[in-house]
Amino acid sequence: MIYFMPKTKIGKISFWLVVFGLLFVIIIGAIAGIIDSNTCDADGVCAIEAESLAMYSTRIIPSLLGMLSLVVGGITSIIAVVKYHDKAISLFISALIGIMGIIFVLGEFLVPH
Repeated sequence: MIYFMPKTKIGKISFWLVVFGLLFVIIIGAIAGIIDSNTCDADGVCAIEAESLAMYSTRIIPSLLGMLSLVVGGITSIIAVVKYHDKAISLFISALIGIMGIIFVLGEFLVPH
């Protein structure tokens, strides 16, 4: 039988981890779009001031927390589906989102840009 919300404890934890991670990534993206932190001049020389350092740390730490939550939630949702046979639609969606988060994190480290 297929249902929407997970029934196992690990399924519920993984679902809420993915929801938390998505909300964090969306909120931090919205905040980054609103706040202009460009302290570079016309020649491309950037000055790091105490304000911009604090601004970057308030964006980086929550973003890392959100991505970590997505990766851990994706892994645990895959475990819930495979090991505990939890057949919830939300777990399949959270596993897909978690796999995309894992691919994003791997891409950040493996592909130079």
